Amino acid sequence: MTTRARVILIEDNDDDRELTRRVIIRHGWHIDLEIAINGMEGISYLVDHPNTDMALIDVNLPLVNGFDVVARVRQVLSVKAPAMILMTTSTNPSYIQEAQKAGATEFHVKPMALQDYATLLEGLFERHLIASSWR
Repeated sequence: MTTRARVILIEDNDDDRELTRRVIIRHGWHIDLEIAINGMEGISYLVDHPNTDMALIDVNLPLVNGFDVVARVRQVLSVKAPAMILMTTSTNPSYIQEAQKAGATEFHVKPMALQDYATLLEGLFERHLIASSWR
């Protein structure tokens, strides 16, 4: 029996949430995808589910931005925090330093092309998830 990886997508944009779901389904990846639509929901989920394997976090979220989500979860869970990936469509150069300061595992500008987004997700899963849990 294949164990499924546990990933939360913290994203307020409906289209980006649906795109992520479709990419995971189309590739047949064994991932249980949870959704939070704002930063507060994301923090609550991660604190309540410390066995989550990865968090994909939009930077520009309502209520609490992605940088603060990462910082607060790191503060509560410390080394037990999952891989926390910050993503945005913005090319603001200061975001890289803010992501590092918050404690993000990685920071990426979201690609606009579907195949490029799928490639980004696959690379993230390869680096941060146990291979047998999602392939």
